[in-house]
Amino acid sequence: MNNSISYSACQPSPDLSERIFVLHQQVYGDSTAFRQRWEWEFIKHPRNSEIILFCAERDGQLVGVTVRHPVTLKVDDKLIPAWFASNSMVRTDMQGQGIMRNLYLQAIEETGAIQFSKGTAEGMYEVLKKIGYQEIVPNTYQTALINPFKWAVQRFLHLPDRRIQKDSCEGNHHSTRLAGVIPDDVDQIRCNGILKDARYLAWRYCTIPHKRYNLYLRRVDGKPVSFFALRYSGNTAYLVEFIWDSKATDEPSASVNIAKKEARRMGACKMIAWTASDRLRNTLGQNGFFSRKESPHFSYFSPSGYAESIAWSKLAFVHGDGDIDYL
Repeated sequence: MNNSISYSACQPSPDLSERIFVLHQQVYGDSTAFRQRWEWEFIKHPRNSEIILFCAERDGQLVGVTVRHPVTLKVDDKLIPAWFASNSMVRTDMQGQGIMRNLYLQAIEETGAIQFSKGTAEGMYEVLKKIGYQEIVPNTYQTALINPFKWAVQRFLHLPDRRIQKDSCEGNHHSTRLAGVIPDDVDQIRCNGILKDARYLAWRYCTIPHKRYNLYLRRVDGKPVSFFALRYSGNTAYLVEFIWDSKATDEPSASVNIAKKEARRMGACKMIAWTASDRLRNTLGQNGFFSRKESPHFSYFSPSGYAESIAWSKLAFVHGDGDIDYL
């Protein structure tokens, strides 16, 4: 490591937040959005006491940072601790000196658990692969034209994206749209992947200050079998979250079909999803989704032998597990 640069691990604090806002301003030119989401992301997080910020300083000034949010990986009956990388940045005039690489190595050494990264820029992705991060595949986006005529008209006539706003009906398509409250029994849904209980889902989708989601819970005979979230941008619907009960014989197909119908009814003409799950990818393909070349570069690092037995394509990693829509 560069002797003129010191590295440390910290927890969120008011003093540190102000220093990070300054760094964010230097890197991106504006820290307003980051300031607005700080309390939600760091203070109100269900596991806020476990969040770690790895910082690089030179001459008393913060020049780099990467954040690790704690997550729990569920693989059948086993719960495995892991960390998700977010908010990684290095001051512009300090880039190219290996600072981010050193911060990632520090996070690996100090946490000693599986590390996840998603939404990584091409240059940094190459650095991660050299460190030892491995790509989780399949790893491309999937797209469906849920209203091909509307999509063609807008594309070829160059009309602006303008989604029709509609109120969703309670119980539409045998699925209930949730009005800002996550029922506790959503915890009964059994699905391998990142463990997300009702408290986490409420934090993630109901209290978030800078984005809006449409949330749905499907029940069969009163028992919850799936939870999914849609976010709209123009005339595009994103399948941000999808948890389904692996023992439900008609899932995830039933809920994918419901999500498509709901997105079309809400005025979207295109729907985008991302998942590493073979089962969900196949289901999306059977419902008109086709694979694109673009990838969010979802990858992981694991201490030697720690994750050799994990079949990643059997886990329900979805769009919202990463930088692209996690924040």
